[in-house]
Amino acid sequence: MRRPRLVNIILLLFVTCVVMPVLIVRGCSFYAAPKTTEDPSGGPYVQLRRTSTGQVEKLPLEQYVKGVVAAEMPAAFHIEALKAQAILARTYIVTRMRAFGGQGDPDHSTADISDDPARGQAWLDEASLKARWGVLQYPTYWSKIEEAVKATAGLIAVYNGDPIQAAYHSTCGGRTEASGNVWQYDVPYLQPVTCRWDGHSPRLAQQTTFTWAQLEEKLGNQAGALAVAASSGKTNLIQVLSQTDGGRAASVRVGDMTATGVRLRTALGLPSAQFTVSQNSKSVTFATRGYGHGVGMCQYGADGMGKEGYRYAEIISHYMPGVTLRPVFGN
Repeated sequence: MRRPRLVNIILLLFVTCVVMPVLIVRGCSFYAAPKTTEDPSGGPYVQLRRTSTGQVEKLPLEQYVKGVVAAEMPAAFHIEALKAQAILARTYIVTRMRAFGGQGDPDHSTADISDDPARGQAWLDEASLKARWGVLQYPTYWSKIEEAVKATAGLIAVYNGDPIQAAYHSTCGGRTEASGNVWQYDVPYLQPVTCRWDGHSPRLAQQTTFTWAQLEEKLGNQAGALAVAASSGKTNLIQVLSQTDGGRAASVRVGDMTATGVRLRTALGLPSAQFTVSQNSKSVTFATRGYGHGVGMCQYGADGMGKEGYRYAEIISHYMPGVTLRPVFGN
């Protein structure tokens, strides 16, 4: 009876965390869109669905990018890192906008994207940013965000002339990951690269501990199975069997079942799939490095590179080899 429940959980995670993201990132065919005469500086409008109201708001492209950069990266980061983030945020949205041939939000026919980070990119308005930064700090931080977006206005990241699947995460923990190990599709510019610049991340190394009962609840296993085995002295109930080239768990054995590190990370809410496991009769501890899926640009690494004098184009090309920049409008 225990095996079918865990298998069902893993299948559900596969559909929600692997199949759907692949459909979303592949379901568009990009073409260059002309600037609108209505707002030449803003270009085509982003139709943004706000999760707080359920309404769709119409925003100029560059205004939307500002809200994403402010939401997705600490404003205290180096300006070159913010510029790199602006380019990736702009690339991400133009591949999804209907004005550029994208499929838009598959669940809302009038929206291009949601502000829910689980469904795309985070986005925050002025009131939310004032609450995050404080009223006194808001003018300084917002001015910095505007500078980063203005300095890169209209630029997108491309590979062989086509917009890339713009991926980024908080902290890679020393090495990024291949997209094929996370989303089941492989592209040449989303492969593991070494990163020596994210050591200042507060999320570089963390520990997460579960009792065996808590672990069983999260995995959907029948209560008592792992706990009883652990209390009887059985060891290595959870074991990393193999690792990816990015240093993350590729295959993990849990009891008598096997899952990928990505699926286990999702099921348990771990900061990263780069982990080691220690266990005793009462609990199991995951020691993780990094935060996020690990694919593409490491944001803390980008900040570190900026502080060492690297420019935004160099930052992007380091984390995504072969990627260059071009204007979204025209050649």
